[in-house]
Amino acid sequence: MNEKLQQIFQSYLLGRVKPIARQENVDAIIKQQQQTTMMAHLPLKDLISIKRIMNASQAGLSASFQGNICNAKQAYITANESINNSQLNDESSLVIKNNFNASKGYFDYRQRNYESARVNLHISLEACIDLINKYGYDFLAGRPIHLACNILKIEACSGNYEKAIKIAFYLISNMTGDYNKSLYKDIDLLEPVQHLSFEDHLSFEDRYFLFNQVFGEVAKLLANLSNDESHELVNLADDFIEDCNLSSDKQFNQEYTWFQNKKTLVKGKIIEFLEESSNFLAEGRRASKFLWHATVLDVLKICQNIDSEISRKLQKQITEDFSNYKYLPSVLKA
Repeated sequence: MNEKLQQIFQSYLLGRVKPIARQENVDAIIKQQQQTTMMAHLPLKDLISIKRIMNASQAGLSASFQGNICNAKQAYITANESINNSQLNDESSLVIKNNFNASKGYFDYRQRNYESARVNLHISLEACIDLINKYGYDFLAGRPIHLACNILKIEACSGNYEKAIKIAFYLISNMTGDYNKSLYKDIDLLEPVQHLSFEDHLSFEDRYFLFNQVFGEVAKLLANLSNDESHELVNLADDFIEDCNLSSDKQFNQEYTWFQNKKTLVKGKIIEFLEESSNFLAEGRRASKFLWHATVLDVLKICQNIDSEISRKLQKQITEDFSNYKYLPSVLKA
């Protein structure tokens, strides 16, 4: 065991200094494309109303991030009053729902008001797909996955772990071109998503970014559960993974490898997990930083049950490093 820990310690030291893949600021690009499209499509009075509503919505989100909940609530009340007092055409109303309800849903999520968050995100999701299908907002093609991924997060936070896993692999199967009809009846809240063919609408870069985002949520979900709960969900997910045939898709190799390693761990094969994870850690975080850190956290938990010099040394190094990873969610920290 100590020999395996020494090996994985070297892999960890090697991988932690490798660069993280830089990702384009997709939000800024989409915002600019949306602005251009709205200018071409919408009347001036609607544009003025939309700007007022979205400014108030953004103020609410900013106040929320700063912990000023009273100001955030007031900003959303102001935005809602503007919506109710505006006479918008159908396209403008969808633009508002796509943006305002997503923002409000995120605020509700941060306040742990999961039912309201779920409702708002569902409204935003349906509006987004209508904008794509009815009004040619093709640049929003990846947004339904992002919104659905946030719904996945809400289900996980609500304790609906099985539903969260099913949502994750519903999205993954769509992005790999293998629509899984067996999942549809279990996640009816995502009904609109089935009307998009994500393989056709998304670029390779966008598809990989969103695919990785979904797997990141799976990693965070499993990290927050007991061993028995993780075992049950990994077994459930394993059936979906096989249906998606990820093993043959090289662009998703890092995600597939992470899942196979996780499956090995929940089966109690500690030595095998350490052997397989060594290469994974040595390759660095790349674009899958949450999966890399989830593996590091699993290694740390193993070390906590082993009393040896190398185990203590590895625990100390990982724990010290965790404080430097400002982007990490708390569930993936020691």
